[in-house]
Amino acid sequence: MGVHTYDAGGTLGVISTTVHITKNVILVGGWRTDFSEQDDITLIDPVSEGYAIFVAPGITSTVQNFHIVNGNGNAPGLNGNGGAIYIQNASPEIMGNEIYSNTATAGSAVYIDNASPTIGGGNRVYSNTAVNGTIYVNNTVATANIVNNFLLNNQATNGAGVYHAAGLANIWHNDFINNEATGAGGAVYVAAASPNIRNNILTGNSATT
Repeated sequence: MGVHTYDAGGTLGVISTTVHITKNVILVGGWRTDFSEQDDITLIDPVSEGYAIFVAPGITSTVQNFHIVNGNGNAPGLNGNGGAIYIQNASPEIMGNEIYSNTATAGSAVYIDNASPTIGGGNRVYSNTAVNGTIYVNNTVATANIVNNFLLNNQATNGAGVYHAAGLANIWHNDFINNEATGAGGAVYVAAASPNIRNNILTGNSATT
């Protein structure tokens, strides 16, 4: 599928992404070409050349039922933050997707930049690789909701499931399974602040420290 360039402004500048969302829309994948049944696979694949999805400030869109793969936050021109999905000062709903085989320095699956998204509805987030966090929360005033997801077989140095760097987050009712940190936080790593973490299932996660 590949990427195109988009001027995100601010500190990000010109980025490479497959999809950039600047309108409040509902995007739903999985439909057959004739829209008769929703039993197909819809890929969003930047082929490791940038983000799969960039959500611009102020947006409240829904992204549902896609396979989001091969995002790369370390592609030329990017800053290493965010592999599959970069959410900047926005409040989208990311629901029921499969997010896998993405890489980044921070947030290989999702990078939350002072944003209040709802990441939930049974997302399956697996086989992603980062230095810090498959899902990375970097908030100052917004609250991220990470609820009812399956995070499995992800790898990172710290926070192989979720890395909470700053701000507020609700991390509820998720399954963290067989995630591996070579440093700290096989499932969740809290570097700062006090996220609300409750009623999660943690099975087979590992960390060195």
